[in-house]
Amino acid sequence: MEIMDDGSEEPQYQKLWQPERQDPYLSLFIRGALKVTTHHTSLMEFIQASFEDPIKREVLLKEFGTYLATAAIVNSDWDRACFILGQCYRNFRKRWSALHPLAVWARHLEVRQLQKIIELDEFLNVIVEGKCKDFPRYPFLCFTWFPEIILLSFPFLLSQ
Repeated sequence: MEIMDDGSEEPQYQKLWQPERQDPYLSLFIRGALKVTTHHTSLMEFIQASFEDPIKREVLLKEFGTYLATAAIVNSDWDRACFILGQCYRNFRKRWSALHPLAVWARHLEVRQLQKIIELDEFLNVIVEGKCKDFPRYPFLCFTWFPEIILLSFPFLLSQ
């Protein structure tokens, strides 16, 4: 994928919104940039620029809400993380209410998404309320979804 034009050294990440690139590469960029700490700045710049357009903001919040919340938490942007998690809960409720009661497999998939949202929300509540010193006593905060990101960003969690 070539997202650089005219031999420029800076990649133009907004090209990921082009229809032929959005489906295969947008999710790869967001997930990859979140895992590599040297790309956090470019990811946050991409998110900021994309949030200016309401359509792009809706796509990001709808499809990548948990990743955006994780990026906000890693950058210690607690208010943004709370906002994004609120949107994640709202999107979950919309999708859940649209499911048929007998659509068991679809409901299982939605609950898996809800687990990510709840774990991020619990972690955010622990950090914001200043209970970091008691963190090892909270076994429910296991972070099965983004362990390497959280542990790399918050090394004090490894001190116990």
